[in-house]
Amino acid sequence: MKNSTLQYVLPLLALIMGLSVYVLFNINTAYDAETVSGEKIVWQQKKGKWLVVNFFAQWCAPCLREIPELNRFNQGVSENTEVYMVSFDALDKATLQRIIEQYTIEVPVIVTNTETALPVAYPAGLPATYIISPNGQIKEEILGEVKADQLNALLSQHKSAFDN
Repeated sequence: MKNSTLQYVLPLLALIMGLSVYVLFNINTAYDAETVSGEKIVWQQKKGKWLVVNFFAQWCAPCLREIPELNRFNQGVSENTEVYMVSFDALDKATLQRIIEQYTIEVPVIVTNTETALPVAYPAGLPATYIISPNGQIKEEILGEVKADQLNALLSQHKSAFDN
């Protein structure tokens, strides 16, 4: 009787321990990225929306010049479009918050660290802006400084082609 009980209890205990470890290690990774303001982002849940992702750095003069343009673009996007900025350098929330305030960034800024998953790879140069379709395909990679009107035109062009 002792052996038959152990035969069922040990696998059950192993299963419980395995599930506990799985839950422990996945609680903190239930999302792909987080913004400085605390928004948790799961890219899979963004399917069906257009994404515009801009990489910037505080030491990049063209990046800083395009911030007002990105703010203007972000203010005018439709509900099915979301805009994010990503610091090229891995900076903590407090440092990013100072940068946001210093340069009046109105676009959500993603905090990057070793656990951050992004919908695009880091670019080779800065600034870099990506337009991503609702099905997750990169439709446009813009290397260099971007203007709001340019982004609006490109996004409209891709939306028209996507709908047809």
